[in-house]
Amino acid sequence: MPKKPTAFTQKAVSDLTTLISKLKPHEPLPPLRTLARRLEVHASTVCRLLKDFADEGKAWRSPSGRYFAATERGAGLRGLSLCFIGREMHHWSQLYQELLEGISEVCSANEGNLVLVSSPRLLSQSSPAEVRSILPPRSQGAEIQRLIERLPQGLAGLVFDHLWDENALALASLPRMETRALLLPPTGKLGCASPNYDQGAELALAHAQHCGYTELVAVRPFTGDPSIDAIIKSFTTVARSWPVRIATGQNSKAIRAMIRAASRAKNRVCIICPEDNTALSIAHVLSQRNISPEKIGLISLQGTGAAGLPLTHIRYDYRRLGRATAATILHGRKPWIAPAVILPGKTTRRSTSA
Repeated sequence: MPKKPTAFTQKAVSDLTTLISKLKPHEPLPPLRTLARRLEVHASTVCRLLKDFADEGKAWRSPSGRYFAATERGAGLRGLSLCFIGREMHHWSQLYQELLEGISEVCSANEGNLVLVSSPRLLSQSSPAEVRSILPPRSQGAEIQRLIERLPQGLAGLVFDHLWDENALALASLPRMETRALLLPPTGKLGCASPNYDQGAELALAHAQHCGYTELVAVRPFTGDPSIDAIIKSFTTVARSWPVRIATGQNSKAIRAMIRAASRAKNRVCIICPEDNTALSIAHVLSQRNISPEKIGLISLQGTGAAGLPLTHIRYDYRRLGRATAATILHGRKPWIAPAVILPGKTTRRSTSA
């Protein structure tokens, strides 16, 4: 990189920091073009620096698009509401109920509300045991635009269901306000709070080793869900030298075929499932066939709706994830990654013959 532009940029960063520190209460930074002339850099450079400052918590971008000192954020958004745009309420899992409860808590403390706007097309599923159908990314853009037209005025920001495609959101004509998506990695453009899927996979693997299982089957319950894809990726990465077989769990026929194959294995097999309802279906078939955890173990990598049931599962604090999501928008909180906890249940067991 040429030295002169780098030097100009470094000076612009220093001057911008000084300018922010001298702002009066409730005073915004000058418009973009004015800042560019004052800092003697291109407007695109100023735009990038302001975004960096906002990400680092040094500045705050209000819903109007103007930038203020970070300390103005809370006062500027006091009393404003957040809007969640996602699946219909009857498709909420325990996970989403806890997430939205956490968001609502922070909204209430901010003297605002959590507004819900649902899409009947985002997720189609007749029952938890049936295959879910997620609106394909190519069709999501038009649906997003339709929902945005229904938004009320005076919102502090938007929170999107993680089933929305990130590229579709990036291309949509969203209002000028903070926009975040649930459960996306904080490193992404829209992420702000995410479960530590790598840690969850490591805990599950360590538990399987402790119990003496020597073969692993990772179940893909359905396609099109970014969080399921992230969990599967984390697990296969963490497993490394372990023999891991990927199996489908989209319906009862696939689950029974997977269990038949695991029953024929010479070694002890542990089934790793990233979704609760599918894990419950697997546990039901294992029970029907009187297959003991001595032979086939089962671990759910996302303990939400099944948390109160006797499955060995990974648990995250989803209510706190919701609070962190809202706090990122309303208070400029830095991205947060939720730690994982493993809760042993009756679906895994150490071998008595070991």
